[in-house]
Amino acid sequence: MPITFSTRGLFKRPARRQHHSSQWLVQSSEIVNLIEGLHDPGLHMSDRSLITRLLSDFILGEFLPGEDPANLSDQTQLITSGILDSLATLRLITFVEQKFGVRIAAHEADEANFETIESISKLIESKR
Repeated sequence: MPITFSTRGLFKRPARRQHHSSQWLVQSSEIVNLIEGLHDPGLHMSDRSLITRLLSDFILGEFLPGEDPANLSDQTQLITSGILDSLATLRLITFVEQKFGVRIAAHEADEANFETIESISKLIESKR
């Protein structure tokens, strides 16, 4: 029996008849894909381009809203340019730990590892 996914994010078994247009049927394999996309420490994100894209999207959305994505490269200096201050760096570390399932030690949260998207990607890859 397929599982109903409501727009409110709830999973439940469908009734015999569906009367709500705000719901649609999703196969269980599709649900697994949806959930894995939200957070899974076991995600296979060894492809650096995917890691850098996720980092770029987060940085643009959280710290550079409205900025042209073309202005943020993998080598853009994040700390020395002022994009990341201490609080923004902590938010980025939290994102990295949650999204990629890695643990960032206090001594790793420095300019050497968080200066560019490329250096952050290398750190993530080294911990996976």
